[in-house]
Amino acid sequence: MAVTKIDLKTTMTRLFEVVDGTLTVRLATETDQEVHAGEMLVVPAHTVHTLVAEQPCQFIQLETK
Repeated sequence: MAVTKIDLKTTMTRLFEVVDGTLTVRLATETDQEVHAGEMLVVPAHTVHTLVAEQPCQFIQLETK
């Protein structure tokens, strides 16, 4: 089972909406947030976060200042 990880930090606020599957967002506080299909999560600007998907998933990412 492959795990995909992407470490991110941005000056923009990000909104993740999961369309299919499950996306885990690990915040700098070592808190994991599981986002399932049909759910959304907002990550504030300047927040270090990692995206983890143990299975293929699809999500929409919107960014704003």
